[in-house]
Amino acid sequence: MEDKLAKLRHLSLVSKVAAELDNHLGIGDKTLAEFVVELAKTNKTPKDFQRALKEVGAEMPLPLVTNLLNIVIRLTGSGGGS
Repeated sequence: MEDKLAKLRHLSLVSKVAAELDNHLGIGDKTLAEFVVELAKTNKTPKDFQRALKEVGAEMPLPLVTNLLNIVIRLTGSGGGS
């Protein structure tokens, strides 16, 4: 049961990130959202997250990066590094 709940939470997180990307960039791709979520989990500050995105060719404005990181933190309950 917990596994199913974790999967549902993850799908919800990916959906929210995809919606945010679509709203700001016009790209609502779930695969991209999954990638962004994984980068957010390993980069604990907005600046680190923004730098990691830039390194892979996904340069985004700091307010969007901060918002995406906050979504990941809020929905995973992690400090950005789980």
